[in-house]
Amino acid sequence: MAHQALFRKYRSQSFDDLTGQDHITRTLKNALRMQRVGQAYLFCGPRGTGKTSTARIFAKAVNCIGPDAHAPLSQPPTEPCNRCAICERITTGTSLDVIEMDAASNTGVDNVRDAVIGKVDFAPVESRKKIYIIDEVHKLSSSAFAALLKTLEEPPSHLVFMLATTDPNDLPATILSRCQRFDFRRISNDEIAARIRHVCQGEGIPIDDEAVASIAEAADGGLRDALVILEQAVSYAEGGHGITVDDVARLLGVTDKRALFTLSGAILAGQTADALEQLDGLVSNGRDLLALARDMLSHIRALLITRVVGNGSGALLHVSEKMASQLAAQAAETDQAALTRMAGELMKLEKMLREAAHARLSWEMAIIAMSSP
Repeated sequence: MAHQALFRKYRSQSFDDLTGQDHITRTLKNALRMQRVGQAYLFCGPRGTGKTSTARIFAKAVNCIGPDAHAPLSQPPTEPCNRCAICERITTGTSLDVIEMDAASNTGVDNVRDAVIGKVDFAPVESRKKIYIIDEVHKLSSSAFAALLKTLEEPPSHLVFMLATTDPNDLPATILSRCQRFDFRRISNDEIAARIRHVCQGEGIPIDDEAVASIAEAADGGLRDALVILEQAVSYAEGGHGITVDDVARLLGVTDKRALFTLSGAILAGQTADALEQLDGLVSNGRDLLALARDMLSHIRALLITRVVGNGSGALLHVSEKMASQLAAQAAETDQAALTRMAGELMKLEKMLREAAHARLSWEMAIIAMSSP
C-alpha cells in the first residue's frame, strides 16, 4: 500500500474533528440544522489552519444522504456520515458535484469561465448542491474576479461557492460583500500538541513531551505544518528510540532549550568567559548564528513576559507547565531592566548578522556588551 502523508491521512473528516476552530464549526452546524445554507462563503486565515478541510466537511454535510441509501435523510445533518456514497466520493475527490480549483494556477478569466461560469447552470448530478471550492482565491486576476462576480450576483439556487484565502485584503470589496466571512485563527500550541500526540498514538510513534512542544512551537499555529515536521522527524530519528527534542532541534536548525537557558544564564550572571565558551561549543556543533540570535531573542522575550506577568505567563506564551516553571525560576534570578537591555542588544545583533561578514565576532562583541554591568 502506498505511503500517505500524515497531514493527508489525519485530515479532519467531521466538524467535531477540526482542531481549534470552534467558533466556525458552531456557526456552520447551526446553519445546517436550520437549513440556512448560504450561497457564498469566504474562509480567511493563516495556512494550515483548516480552511479547505472545513470546506470539504461542509460540502459533505450539505449533500450527505446518510449511511442507508434506501432511507435517505429528510434534511441535511449537522455532521457528514462519511459512509454514504456521496460522502466517500467527496472525500476521495471524485464527486462530480464538488469542484475544487486552485486559483494560484488558474488565475485567468478563461480558466474561471471554463471551470465555473460555463457550468454553473447545470444541475447537480447526484447531490443537493453543486459546490465550488476555490483555494487561494486572492490570486485571481482582476478580469477573473469580474467574471466570478457576475455569477456571485445571481447564483442558481443549487450552487454554493466556498472561497479560501490567506490574504483577504487582496479581494475586491464587491466579492467580499457577497460572502459570509469566517476568520480562522492560529491554532494554539496546546491544541497542536494534543493532535500530534493523537497522530503518534495512532501511528505507534514514540515521542517525548519536549519534542512535541518543540514541534508545536515551530509550526507557528499551523496544524498542517506541525504534521509535516512530525513526518520529517520520524524519518530523521534513528532506530526505534523514538523522537527526542534533540532530533527536532537538529532537524529544524533551532537551538536546544537547555542551551538557551545555559547561555542566557551565564550572560545575565555576568559570566562572560563562560558565555564565550558556550558560544564556541554551539559554533563547533554547526549552529547557525543568525538562528541562534533569533532563538535567544525569543527566549529573552519569554523571560521578560514571565517576569512582568508572573502567574499565568505560561498560557500567554503557549508553553507547557514544565517550561513555564523553568522560565519562572530563571526570571526570578534577574530583573526586568537587565532583560530589557539584553533584548535590545539581541535585536541589534540580529539586524547586524543579516549582513555581517564576521558573524562570530558580532556575537562575541554582543556577549561582552550584554554580560558587562
